[in-house]
Amino acid sequence: MEVRYETTDKDFLALLDRVLEGSVLGRRFSRFAWLAISALAWLSVLLPYLKFRELGFGFWTRAVFALAITIGFPQFYSAYSTGCFTGIINARTAERLAGPTVLTVEDGFVQVATQTTTARAAWRDVHRLVPTDTHLLLFFTPLVAAPIPRRAFADDAAFHTLHSRLESLWSSTRPAVQRPGSTA
Repeated sequence: MEVRYETTDKDFLALLDRVLEGSVLGRRFSRFAWLAISALAWLSVLLPYLKFRELGFGFWTRAVFALAITIGFPQFYSAYSTGCFTGIINARTAERLAGPTVLTVEDGFVQVATQTTTARAAWRDVHRLVPTDTHLLLFFTPLVAAPIPRRAFADDAAFHTLHSRLESLWSSTRPAVQRPGSTA
């Protein structure tokens, strides 16, 4: 089976987002940053109050600011990181990676070929398959993956057919997990 499609910088941004979501650093850093910045904002409210015992204009201004930071930081951080990644991965920087792509699926292997690279692996060596709302991500290793965009298919049925085929071939090479107490 051979599937031809075009990838763009947006596909690689989606891949990067998914890799970061799946990493310990990606999952925990934003929460840590939110807690640290929110704590500092609320300390800027609390410490002057403890020292001067006044609930004047300065106290309420700092409290509103701290509340805005606490509520708005996740959205701000998301927009900021997306902006940073868009500055790094864009049409110019991804031009040699993005473009015409050929996915070859056989019973023994899978191969993804672009204008500059070809990645081929036996199914037992494929790290994982990750479906998202917009892509099917084929991970050859934890950090080497090929984005297969949903938009490359005429309809959702064609996309799901490919996903089912890849999932079937990949899972057929995974060792069966035996549950405690079951017999082989």
